[in-house]
Amino acid sequence: MRVGWQLAIALTALALGVSVRGAPLPAAATQQLGKAQAALEKGDAAGAEFHLQGALKAGATRRDLAVVMGQALLIRGDAAAA
Repeated sequence: MRVGWQLAIALTALALGVSVRGAPLPAAATQQLGKAQAALEKGDAAGAEFHLQGALKAGATRRDLAVVMGQALLIRGDAAAA
């Protein structure tokens, strides 16, 4: 899959624990996000979604997690929701 430069920048920012709004994500949210990304690398969309819900509970916003959630939805085969 070819990744656009905007998506690549968003993923890099999330990997560094920086939210879309420019503020650092809470540590617990960053940890959950890392687990979600690891699940995606294994093709485990359900596991990724579980950890993304944990990131939301830890203080991340839906906007912060949109890119990763979109990837999980695509892996699950739900392109319309992605």
